[in-house]
Amino acid sequence: MGDKQLKLKFWGTRGSNPTAAQNMSTYGGETTCVELRTANNELIIFDMGTGIIRMGNSLINEKNPVKDIHILLSHFHWDHIIGFASFKPVYIEGFNINIYAQKPETGSLKEVFEDMLHNRYWPVPLEKMGAKIQFREVHPLIFKINEDIAVEARPHPHPGGALGYRILVDGKIISFITDIEHPENDLIKSVVDLTRNSDILIHEGHFSPEDLPLHREWGHSSWVEAVGVAKSSKSKRLIMTHHAPDYEDTKIAILESEARKSFPNSSFSRSEETILLD
Repeated sequence: MGDKQLKLKFWGTRGSNPTAAQNMSTYGGETTCVELRTANNELIIFDMGTGIIRMGNSLINEKNPVKDIHILLSHFHWDHIIGFASFKPVYIEGFNINIYAQKPETGSLKEVFEDMLHNRYWPVPLEKMGAKIQFREVHPLIFKINEDIAVEARPHPHPGGALGYRILVDGKIISFITDIEHPENDLIKSVVDLTRNSDILIHEGHFSPEDLPLHREWGHSSWVEAVGVAKSSKSKRLIMTHHAPDYEDTKIAILESEARKSFPNSSFSRSEETILLD
């Protein structure tokens, strides 16, 4: 197929806050951002943590950068939106940036970004950015980004709420579930249904199974829940992300080997890891 492939790239894999520590560099220190390129070179981005900064730098250095960008936001916690203000395409005329997210508890989606870019925090307000930026409030439903890309969004439990996404594109199903807390010894049925038959399931595995019970109501999972969803949804491959901010590479490697005993086609995401799907 040559370069006509579906491509996933993990630009940000860390949860809660970024880290530049050397002993965390293999599994990554930037916060959540995953790039999805279709076979037709259409661009979808999951979340805009600090990982989107390097992604943006890479994008503008391409020979013919993709001008239409679709960003699916899981929720509004800092580690998932903080990269937006340093994402270079937002300052460049000719880029069209579409941001999809749940309706905030108060106000509009646009107001979330106006608040974030208030001059007490950042020198450039939303209206001074060069790109055309559109905000699309997503209700739990199926919608189309275009004729070739269908998205299903569903809410799941997390402080302040979060959305999971399922994308059907190029005959493949990619699901993205982060910042989710399943009930003890159970799985959220709507999440299993959303991720059904995924070719790739991206599901957070923030805490170790030993640490998770100490952090109830923090809104996170371990590899045990991620593997449970992968098996129950009959997903082909599981990639876990949103690594706890203080877990070193050696610890994540051990968690990865434990997860693989239960679900062999699973891994923890690594910094700038690229996956190609025919």
